[in-house]
Amino acid sequence: MVIILGALIYFISPVSDH
Repeated sequence: MVIILGALIYFISPVSDH
């Protein structure tokens, strides 16, 4: 379950930052 959260954050983090 943590992997899904990490993947979401990792995928949204760069999109939101950039």
